[in-house]
Amino acid sequence: MRLADFLDKGASLHPGAPCLTMNGRARGYDEVRRLSWSVGRALARSGVAPGDKVAILSGNDPVAFGCVFGISRAGAVWCPVNPRNEAAENRELLDLFDCRCLIFAAAFAPLVAKIAPGLPKLATLVCLDGDPPAVPSAVAFDGWLDGAGDEPWQADPVDDVVMIAGTGGTTGKPKGVLLTGHNIETMTALTLMSYPFRARPVYLALAPLTHAAGVLCFPIMTLGGEIVIMPAPDLAGKPGLFDPNGERVAVHWTEFKQAQHEYEKAAVLHQQAFPDRDPSLPESSAASADSDLTSAKARTSVSRSMGGRSARCASNFSTARRVSADPSPVMAKRSSFSNRS
Repeated sequence: MRLADFLDKGASLHPGAPCLTMNGRARGYDEVRRLSWSVGRALARSGVAPGDKVAILSGNDPVAFGCVFGISRAGAVWCPVNPRNEAAENRELLDLFDCRCLIFAAAFAPLVAKIAPGLPKLATLVCLDGDPPAVPSAVAFDGWLDGAGDEPWQADPVDDVVMIAGTGGTTGKPKGVLLTGHNIETMTALTLMSYPFRARPVYLALAPLTHAAGVLCFPIMTLGGEIVIMPAPDLAGKPGLFDPNGERVAVHWTEFKQAQHEYEKAAVLHQQAFPDRDPSLPESSAASADSDLTSAKARTSVSRSMGGRSARCASNFSTARRVSADPSPVMAKRSSFSNRS
């Protein structure tokens, strides 16, 4: 399974819906697909062949993440580079991965200028936002795409490897972990079985897209969901990030709202079971009430585990097994990854 298949799945459900959003600018699924086709064609024109390694060095950015799917279109392998690594560490990883192309943000041009001379296999350098004076051999992204076209295009990959992730290096020099399409597909199926999505999800991508936050975008795309990208934490609060009417809430992969809902249900259950006791009493004067509330919450949890969620997970697991056996490269049927209440 190719990484671009996740994007195509979302586009088949909601082609005009927001896919990648940052700073109020939403890029729809169709727009991201066109970008991926252009990037894939430009990579091929630059000599990147199926199976070659292409690295991306950037902070959280929708265009940079859109390039991931262009790499997939070219049949190449995505190599995310952590911009927080030391220069020597990134040079070693790019050399270890045999990267032929590096797409980078201008903010990291000094780092690229420092490591590129020691990477003779790195034939193509592309700067996402202009011509960086520090890297004269780099080409600007827009000029690189000129003439490539944005018509549908896909090169056949040589194998199932879609990504090489660098390790943390806590036990020695960082290494590369080969991740296959089947790895990502399995992770996606497990994620969709575990999270109680009941509508088109909205995912707040605040952690680095070069790490788990990027991989977790793929399950969202299978449901045609929206990925709200933040380049950095906004501790003061960003107006408009959360819809004030509560209909659209972006969460960073937690079940906070679900847990809150379960607690409210437990409180209602407590009042039904013990109408003469007040669960809001201070702990010192309501030990028995707290004990009863804990029991009520436990019964709610058990009821939930034995009821809807387990049934939903079992149903989705059965569907996931059928999808895994399906030879089609694109995840079939929207209902395959829908949670049922």
